[in-house]
Amino acid sequence: MPLNRSEVNVNSDPHLSISHLLRMPRGQFVRYVLIGLVTTIFSVVILVILYDWLRYLDAVSANFVAGVAGIPLSYALNRRWVWGRVGKSHLASEVVPFWVASIIALIFAVLAAQAARALGDHYGFGRGTRTLLILGFSVLFNVALFVGKYFAYSRIFSARGLPLGESVASGR
Repeated sequence: MPLNRSEVNVNSDPHLSISHLLRMPRGQFVRYVLIGLVTTIFSVVILVILYDWLRYLDAVSANFVAGVAGIPLSYALNRRWVWGRVGKSHLASEVVPFWVASIIALIFAVLAAQAARALGDHYGFGRGTRTLLILGFSVLFNVALFVGKYFAYSRIFSARGLPLGESVASGR
């Protein structure tokens, strides 16, 4: 039996777990996944352009810039499409926490890029192979952090009264 939407509110349940995630309204999580794919593709394109095509930045710097470039897109799409927030954003309770959670995840992705670069240097891989290795590590770490970011974003966007699971489609 599915949970009532009001029962799945991260503010009232600090022990939110994977089992809760699996019982949440599917549409919300599917939208979150789709936005994750869109922003990942956007960031990967930026990474490839800066690191491989333009050769403007080293792997770690390009990975960081590409990740930061995707945060505003992710914020806007998640806020509106996943959590149904409309109107003016609240700096202290939405924007800043979203950026902090995103930057923490990005730091892990940058550490992954550093590890990939070191691995590529150690084995003497060419630039193209190193680019693929860096992309692979970056995507792997972003996927690993995906669920954690979902919970963090759920806390951020549920903090001001919209129950988790409510969306634009439900009329709120």
